[in-house]
Amino acid sequence: MDSDNPILSRKLAQLEFKDRKNFLMELRLLGQNEGIAALPEKVRNLRTNELKPWREARAAAMFCYLMGQALGEPIYLAAAEDEDFDFVALQQIDDVNHFKLCQLKELAPTSLNPQATLDQLLAGLTEYDNSDLTVVIHLNRRERIDFSKLKMPTNRLSGLWMFGALDVAQSTWGLWGNFLQPPINESVHPYPSA
Repeated sequence: MDSDNPILSRKLAQLEFKDRKNFLMELRLLGQNEGIAALPEKVRNLRTNELKPWREARAAAMFCYLMGQALGEPIYLAAAEDEDFDFVALQQIDDVNHFKLCQLKELAPTSLNPQATLDQLLAGLTEYDNSDLTVVIHLNRRERIDFSKLKMPTNRLSGLWMFGALDVAQSTWGLWGNFLQPPINESVHPYPSA
């Protein structure tokens, strides 16, 4: 996003952007700790109200990491929850900062909400009407999705991307998009490691 709003541009430029690859690697190591394995499932999966910010930070970091892998250069992340967005992604091209305001959504596991569908989630995006906003959907389910059959929102958005783990161990991840500007690209990447 190269905003025409100079106040917003200055505000975004003041945020602290970081490459979150190390954050993701540390979370992976923490999850493999024997003490963590003994915790209740809701805690292990960051599914309590107190742990929601960590779950959302992990999802935002994973999206930025995957996007960076797809583009071949790092995408930096800043937490900046606002009325219309949950985080800001930063891509630097020729020493120019390009910001993406991102709204994070999740298709929750069937164990949490078996009735929820991706079609319902997409239909709910009509509340967003901002040509600077990119919607990012974490597909947190073990199911095949035929993206060609999905009805995409027609309201003004900058982009629509989806990502999710491709195996139970979450060692391989997929990134799909931009659904609002076909052709749709798919990229597959391993979970970050040293």
